[in-house]
Amino acid sequence: MADFYSDQFAPRGSATAIVHTGTLPNRRFKMPPGISRVPIYSTRGYFDFADSRNPTLAANDLLRILPMKSSDRIYELNLWVSGAGGGGWSGTFTFDLGLYQQGQNHDGEVVTPNMFATGVDVVGGAPHRRTDLLIESTAVKDANRGWQLWEIMAEILTAFQNVTSDPGEEYDLVLEVATGPPINQGAILVEMIFSPAGV
Repeated sequence: MADFYSDQFAPRGSATAIVHTGTLPNRRFKMPPGISRVPIYSTRGYFDFADSRNPTLAANDLLRILPMKSSDRIYELNLWVSGAGGGGWSGTFTFDLGLYQQGQNHDGEVVTPNMFATGVDVVGGAPHRRTDLLIESTAVKDANRGWQLWEIMAEILTAFQNVTSDPGEEYDLVLEVATGPPINQGAILVEMIFSPAGV
């Protein structure tokens, strides 16, 4: 098992980076104003497996996508996956999506490996277009949208059932390769729609 990093953490060309070959997406930017009075932000983590400078991934490898604060109010976790051709997938693999401690250098241990998604299939030639993974595992419900991350954790995770206030923790959103062939092609983007605390 190895740790790899999106453009949120690692510069392009570094040994553990799996990033876009062009312009990197914005890290945290405010969405256009709408009818809500709560400021809504978006942050994205991008992996470009087709870049020849990037390593080949295998089962149990971890892709650290983006940082999350326990106080963030989470509305969506959206997934885009490239399709067939033009750097798309030719094989099939599955992944889980969960939380890990940040640690000193974004190398912390697992908190919950599949809180948001379990065994999501990525099939060669079948792109995902904005698939919402927030409730894919069915542990998180639609009713939990807009809750602070720590509130969601206290609702569904036994280890957090006695947590009654924001612990002030920071986590990494992590995609774990569950099964499938080595991955060295195609691209994945994960976007979090959220409201940071205090805004």
